[in-house]
Amino acid sequence: VTWPALALMVIFSASMMRLFGRGYAGGVVSLEILGLAMLVNTGTGNNAIALLMGGGNKENLAIDAVSLTLNIGLNIILIPRLGAPGAAIAWAVSIIFTSIATSLALYRRTGLVPFGKGYVGVVASTIVGYGVVAVAIRVVVGSGTGATFLGMAASSVVFVSVLYKFRKTFGLTDLQSILFDSKRNS
Repeated sequence: VTWPALALMVIFSASMMRLFGRGYAGGVVSLEILGLAMLVNTGTGNNAIALLMGGGNKENLAIDAVSLTLNIGLNIILIPRLGAPGAAIAWAVSIIFTSIATSLALYRRTGLVPFGKGYVGVVASTIVGYGVVAVAIRVVVGSGTGATFLGMAASSVVFVSVLYKFRKTFGLTDLQSILFDSKRNS
């Protein structure tokens, strides 16, 4: 659910920023940069908690210290030159670094991988459903409110259709049985 929302937010960023008023139009690029970084972050899952639970306190602290140093250093360099987008780039680099470094530390410490058997398929479904379809709508129709709603609807139909078609491959039948079994047992 997070990836589709983030993808739509990035693709229709101008429309999303207009929701807050005309004064926020300058934040479109920053929203796009941070939205892309959050796609990486959510793609690795809540691995910092797993690392901490696995006894990786020192690794987590070191990763956070490097991330903070990266953020401050890049802010000092980029904000004077780029303004708010520079701050967004600095934060995005920190987010992506933390996500990847934590995933690697978690794997080294525990052998856990944040990606399940259907991970690649769900990523591909998001790219096809939201990336290709929504971008095509934005290019053809524009980024206005109507185009945004059309993009949301069309992308969701494609995304859900692909998930349904490949539900066994993605492991979604397991989720379906858990949901339906819990309803029968209630």
